[in-house]
Amino acid sequence: MLIFFIEDNNGDYFSTDRKRRFIRLAGKAAYEYLSLHRGKRFYKLTSEEDNEDNIFIEVPAFKVGKVRKDERRAQYVADIRKKSGISEISIYAIQEGDHGERCTGEELIEDSNMNVERDAIHRIQLEKLYQVIESLSDDEKELVARLYSDNPTTVRELATEWNVHYSTISRKHTAILRKLKKLLK
Repeated sequence: MLIFFIEDNNGDYFSTDRKRRFIRLAGKAAYEYLSLHRGKRFYKLTSEEDNEDNIFIEVPAFKVGKVRKDERRAQYVADIRKKSGISEISIYAIQEGDHGERCTGEELIEDSNMNVERDAIHRIQLEKLYQVIESLSDDEKELVARLYSDNPTTVRELATEWNVHYSTISRKHTAILRKLKKLLK
């Protein structure tokens, strides 16, 4: 059965924040209301898997744009999943493996955030960068540390602090970057 909750100031049903009131319509009353108000948007509260009634709630006019955006995003994600060929399975659906052994599911779950090859290459590159930075002079290390720290200093601020023209700092910075690039090849 299709059940619709329509916003109405005299309704018996309240939103969770108790700021909105709704009336419940089903059957012929819902059909008549929907025939008269074709532009109204509703959000489905139940899923396809539920064996219960299909429940819809009216979307307020000021939220229609956001709901449409969310629906488009959900459809986009569903389309991408379908194109990727990746299937989602429930861990609870796993009973036994091919040879009768108990499956834990670990053999089927892919961690999409983990890429061993990419992580290994990244670690190697970081280690090489640390080695190259260690080969810099103390002044060069100081300049790099000041410009690339968590709280970086600007070239102009550093020039004022060291009492030199900013172009001097800028040239040194460019020279260090070239040196690092050459050593990292």
